[in-house]
Amino acid sequence: MRYQVTEVKADSTGTVPQRLLAVAWMTYAFVGCTGPIAADTAATFEWGDLPNLGGSSLTTPIRHGIYQIVPEDWTGATEDPEFHEPPAYNTSRFAETLAEARLLPYWRDPVLPAGWTFADATSDPEDVAYGYIAAYQVPEGYLGVRIEGAHATLRGWPEPAVSRSNADTLGVAETRLIAGRPALVQYSPAGPSNSDLFPVTVWVYDAATQSRYRIAGYDGSLLGSNIDAVIAIARSLFEPPNPR
Repeated sequence: MRYQVTEVKADSTGTVPQRLLAVAWMTYAFVGCTGPIAADTAATFEWGDLPNLGGSSLTTPIRHGIYQIVPEDWTGATEDPEFHEPPAYNTSRFAETLAEARLLPYWRDPVLPAGWTFADATSDPEDVAYGYIAAYQVPEGYLGVRIEGAHATLRGWPEPAVSRSNADTLGVAETRLIAGRPALVQYSPAGPSNSDLFPVTVWVYDAATQSRYRIAGYDGSLLGSNIDAVIAIARSLFEPPNPR
């Protein structure tokens, strides 16, 4: 994790002195920096604004919150993923009503297009160690979006920056900041290699609860390059009446 200090706040009162800092997420690139490092090791860092990193323009692996994106044909080092034990493990439960679903770990209510409704939710430990997977359907009755909220057990797993099929680029992975949280998005950009059927997916990490949310589009309005529609659903998970 990397943060930039944006403000030094007044010291808090109390018996234990504390320095309060305002910080912002930082996305950073590394080149083979792994293992123990001596205290007197010299290192040089270059900081700059690098929004929405990823896709075919990526030249070196980057770390964005718990997410690591690796460029196409990269043969150098990557960061080793980390496993974090969840606070508990799921018991298998199936929820057919919202009242039942809202009892599942990490539950958040999304804002969806008009007419879309809750279908069902599960806490099957074979799918998520601790959390839930919920399905929402469109008025015609078929699956519109699936949302998963779970403890972020595996962090820093290398994700490819480009998805290919038959040598044509169909989708890219890029960084985003959604509701003040580091996020990873996967979609098919407009252009000659665009696919209207490519599933748009958004992952968001919530550091306060050490959870990550996955929003996957299935309806045609959430496929291809329709990234804004999926991001809007993801953002709604962290807006009232959900906890911030």
